[in-house]
Amino acid sequence: MISMTKNKKGVSPLIATVLLVAFAVALATVIIQLEPMDRCPGVDVGFSEISGHKRIYLDEANKEIVFFIENNGKAISGFRIVAEGVRDVVNKDIKKAVGEKKNAKINFSYDPEKNGYPMKLVVTPQIEDKGTIKDCSPMDEVLEIKKGP
Repeated sequence: MISMTKNKKGVSPLIATVLLVAFAVALATVIIQLEPMDRCPGVDVGFSEISGHKRIYLDEANKEIVFFIENNGKAISGFRIVAEGVRDVVNKDIKKAVGEKKNAKINFSYDPEKNGYPMKLVVTPQIEDKGTIKDCSPMDEVLEIKKGP
């Protein structure tokens, strides 16, 4: 009779788990590197400033946030705006074309009575790419919005 010994060797479950996690992290790193950091090359949009202060204000009479932008790059087709108020968050896409090397005034409907005083504003420029609208990298967040005009 042939005796069979159990002399099998394998990878322990702990080592297998560590290897799988390491593989997943390496794969994620490669995928992130494939996505360009600058989602819209050539786009250079920022808030217009006077004496170091961004030109942004809340117009309570007309229930809107008004801001001015400077486009120092290629043409923009619109903006995605997120305004966080004390009571609610307002998301809106605004179709406002701003040509190369142009400045613009943007009016964004915002009801401070309903949403509360705006605490944060994030503006993301959008471009048209092959017939679809594409979000670029967001502009600087604004954490101070004064009453105006």
